[in-house]
Amino acid sequence: MQLPPIELDFLLSQEKLAFGAEPVAQPRSGLSPAESQRLLVLVRNELQSQAFLVSAVGSLVNRIAAGIDQDADVLLAYLPPEAHSTIALLDKLIGCNLPAAVLGDLQEVVSRLESARTMTKAFCGERRQASIRGGVHVEVLAGAWQDLAECAAALLRTLAEHTASPGDASGSTQMTRVVSMLIDVANGRSPCVKADCSVEIPGWAERRREPRWFVDWAAEISASGGFAPVRILNISQSGICLSTELPLRHLETVSIEAGRGRRMPGQVMWSKGSRHGIRLFMSLADTDPLIAAAKTGLDTEKAA
Repeated sequence: MQLPPIELDFLLSQEKLAFGAEPVAQPRSGLSPAESQRLLVLVRNELQSQAFLVSAVGSLVNRIAAGIDQDADVLLAYLPPEAHSTIALLDKLIGCNLPAAVLGDLQEVVSRLESARTMTKAFCGERRQASIRGGVHVEVLAGAWQDLAECAAALLRTLAEHTASPGDASGSTQMTRVVSMLIDVANGRSPCVKADCSVEIPGWAERRREPRWFVDWAAEISASGGFAPVRILNISQSGICLSTELPLRHLETVSIEAGRGRRMPGQVMWSKGSRHGIRLFMSLADTDPLIAAAKTGLDTEKAA
């Protein structure tokens, strides 16, 4: 399948990788079989994690294309992140004993993911309910996610063969589940949307890099739509999950006031109905009074 070359930022250097349609694997030395296997497992796990979100967004887009749903804002809540870590591993993967076709398939998945992400953000940027939003036709958007799902399913099956581990029944089951969801999406179905229209991603657990504490704190938020009361539902050192009736936009800058006039600016990273995830511009220290209050179950007013 011919694709125009694209440029993707390389995470670990200032260089850029130019991905063409016919990649050529140049053998490299210095990678032991164990190191090659470890790299492949890392790539497989990263793609598998992305694939769960591809299944969710693809499910939602298929429903919009079919005229079942109209609201596209929810797409941004499940939009897969840029595949930086996968891109960073591509150069090292050339040293593995992989067929050039497999590397080409990996590059194609990364390329299609970035294209689908770009179109989705443009489509969601225009709030009117129409078949063409932000210059993107909904059928083209659905086709992009379906093609991505098909390519990702084929690649995951190939990587599963190269990284098969005896006795890893749970990993095999999870791989089978996500590949099945991708195939459903590729065929125009919506495996991640339940009968009540809620989104559920079977087998997917959001990866968290730090602990969070569940709380129930009253606070206020300042955003472009004005001021509004909120309930802080959980907190970590780098972010807050809150509930508010004030409409918030994806990537909108907001300020949260909790406790005794404590203001914390941040950015809206995801939204699910009235629930929103805010990434703080400045992470809280482990000794911060708010973190201490969350750990001990105190109300914010009692936090020093």
